[in-house]
Amino acid sequence: MKFYDVFIILLVIFMWASYYIAIKLGVAGSSPNLGVENFPPLLMGSFRFLFPAIILAPFFRLSKKHLKGVLLFSLAITIEAALSYVGMQHIEGGCATVIYQLVIPFSAILAMIFFKDKLSMEQWFGIIVSFVGILIIVGSPSVTNMLGVFMLIGATFSFSVSNIVVKKIPAPVSAFMLVGWGAVFCVPQLLLLSFLFEEGQVEALKNASTTTWITIFYLGIVSAIIAQLLWYYLIRKYPVTKVIPFMLLEPAIGLLLAYVALSESLSWQKVLGCAVVIVGMILVEFSARRRKRRST
Repeated sequence: MKFYDVFIILLVIFMWASYYIAIKLGVAGSSPNLGVENFPPLLMGSFRFLFPAIILAPFFRLSKKHLKGVLLFSLAITIEAALSYVGMQHIEGGCATVIYQLVIPFSAILAMIFFKDKLSMEQWFGIIVSFVGILIIVGSPSVTNMLGVFMLIGATFSFSVSNIVVKKIPAPVSAFMLVGWGAVFCVPQLLLLSFLFEEGQVEALKNASTTTWITIFYLGIVSAIIAQLLWYYLIRKYPVTKVIPFMLLEPAIGLLLAYVALSESLSWQKVLGCAVVIVGMILVEFSARRRKRRST
């Protein structure tokens, strides 16, 4: 892999690892170094999807055969976003980044249920190891509110469901059509949830600081669009087996970013739990790839 491509993939991993850090800054104003005030989380989520809806959807046609799948996809993503943004008021950003890695074992289990994929003993062991890592992190003294933990686990599961929905959408389907039109449907769903369960939206918009808008811009443009564009560039250029291993850096980078940007503690439980989760991810992901190679 060329040096500049290594730089690009590290940049993508940084963008994704900083996703929950940015949400934490936006909805909870957690950093003593940045003046980000509290912002209604569901309202912030709706604005995050507004950017890809405006930028991507106009350039990709949504056909009738894809409509049902995109609607179901948007519903799963709306649930994921709602749980993530609200949950971030009750959990540390670094912990959330590590918990999000459960998308790999959740996706493996759902693929077994819906697509009859067989899981090896090594994969089952990896799934168990991943959850043990989460339990270690949850046992950290800094984790005092289990509500946030359960909401982030639910968000991760919902995102895994969205992956299953995508696989059931009739081919061919453009990833950017999916992201753009999915966002079109996510915006009104999140605005409705904000209207039903939140208050003070008008005041929040009037009093939003420049830093808050930068945070929303980062979530909607950098994490949602630029990172995806760069990721698909890498996937098209290199074998997946060369790109995927770099994703193992995401939880560790997330913990470090939370330590720097949010002044969160970096306890031995978090470091150990993160390492255990990474081991579980390796067992699940690479065992599956070895089985595919053998079958072909």
